[in-house]
Amino acid sequence: MRIGLDVAQTCLERHGRGWIADRVATAISNICRGDDVILYHQFGDWLNWDTSRGTVIGQSNVSAPFLGSSWFGARIAWKRIAAGSSNLPGDPEVVQSFSFQAPNIGNARLVYTVYNMDFWTHPQFASESNRLNCQRGMLNAIRAASALVFISENARNDFSTLFPLPKRVRMLPTVVLPLASRFLGSPISRSEFLPGPWLSIGTVEPRKNFELLLDAFELYRERSNCGRTLCLAGGKGWKSAAAWRRIADLQRRAIVEHRGYISDSELQRLYKAAFGFVFPRHYQGFGLPVLESMSQACPVITSKNSSLTEVGGEAVLYWDGKSAESLAECMLQLEDDEKLYVRLSKAGLDRSRSFSWEKTGLALRQFYNRLV
Repeated sequence: MRIGLDVAQTCLERHGRGWIADRVATAISNICRGDDVILYHQFGDWLNWDTSRGTVIGQSNVSAPFLGSSWFGARIAWKRIAAGSSNLPGDPEVVQSFSFQAPNIGNARLVYTVYNMDFWTHPQFASESNRLNCQRGMLNAIRAASALVFISENARNDFSTLFPLPKRVRMLPTVVLPLASRFLGSPISRSEFLPGPWLSIGTVEPRKNFELLLDAFELYRERSNCGRTLCLAGGKGWKSAAAWRRIADLQRRAIVEHRGYISDSELQRLYKAAFGFVFPRHYQGFGLPVLESMSQACPVITSKNSSLTEVGGEAVLYWDGKSAESLAECMLQLEDDEKLYVRLSKAGLDRSRSFSWEKTGLALRQFYNRLV
């Protein structure tokens, strides 16, 4: 089979979708040695000025026709493909989109990846431009896709609930493909409290709920006998000025450290060193940081909403997702109960081992067979 994969988002500073595209491409290339895999570093309207940071897989069955291309050259090529006057390089039978793009790809089957539906269910948590881009991509996909891939049952349920779907869309093949950690799992779980700080990661923006986390952290500091610090990592998002002012004040008081955007190796080190991981999201398409924290045997506190129960199962400590008071109580509970701490470390590590990119790649390959 000839399989085309959109890796356009891997050419930028990588966040969730870029990492997913990279790991899926790597898994499929390793598993499907008898297939031709074509990586598209320019895809539809997602065109990069520089592709040098994009995913590269050095195998004989993998090609990358747009790697090293200019923005202008890629734009001309995709205009011709969209108009039907040129074929998609590599002549794929199946093409999977990872970047909200649903371009005309000729006779190939387009598989569209749906990460979440929060740009409709929680529009207040997205910027206007991002919300419109995501909604446009979803509506284009409903028109053009041959199949839909969801990264959680919650995302698929939201999709079915939101759209009074015409018969053609209701009949589209769909599959739910859970993700996996970027990191090799810890060999053993924790047997006692670690002395490290609390950890939370993510871009500082409304959906990530950092202001409530800071409220909870200050309550925790007032009541804790240990008084651990809080380490934050991630970039700067929209509508975040108030949160940044608070972070700056807490940094001056030496009780919060913000690390900014960090490398994979540094993130793994933070998971390993942290006392516990706090993930206070309003909504999450999958919850990859929860899974990655569990894979490093770091106990997790997370919101009980959206897809997060699919990832955490019974292996994490949940809070109501709304009250700073209840989140602070969860932090104090984990800090005061070593048996609970050790149990969550082991349960999380065991649960993380049930997720793997190899499983995801195999399931996708079987799904492609259904289409072709």
